[in-house]
Amino acid sequence: MGVVHDKYGLLVVNIFSSLIMCTGLILMIFVEDVELFLWGAWPCITIAGVCNHLGNTKMAIAIPTFKGTIMACLSGCFGAGGSVGLIMKKIMDDFGVQISDIFLYWLILFLILSTMKILLWTPVKIPLVGIENDDDYSLFSNSAILIKFKGCIRFFYDFIYCIY
Repeated sequence: MGVVHDKYGLLVVNIFSSLIMCTGLILMIFVEDVELFLWGAWPCITIAGVCNHLGNTKMAIAIPTFKGTIMACLSGCFGAGGSVGLIMKKIMDDFGVQISDIFLYWLILFLILSTMKILLWTPVKIPLVGIENDDDYSLFSNSAILIKFKGCIRFFYDFIYCIY
């Protein structure tokens, strides 16, 4: 994914990892009916998680004041993913929720969060050098999607400013 990221940018990597994650979560919704889906679902979720983690770590460069802290937190969250199975088991036992329901809820939440991430916080390119302080670069201002609608964004800023 590093080569794809360097050549095409974070937008392609984020869209790819989101599609792969959605595929894995959809397969997990039906894993109780067709157990063989597990063999496709877990690799999809794993590959998408690693791709997403790499992109998020790269985006931490845009916030130099907290870059080390953000990278450590992302790595910690990535490593803590092993406890997800225990959390799911606890939810299933305490609330009587089926595994297909858990993955359906995860899919819905993931779609909401990944859509916001792709639309708002996926920059065209992140310069690897030259970001000395937090004001030098903004993920939101350089969003690959929002940059196409610069006039609309200015209207949105003006509208929000008027409200406050």
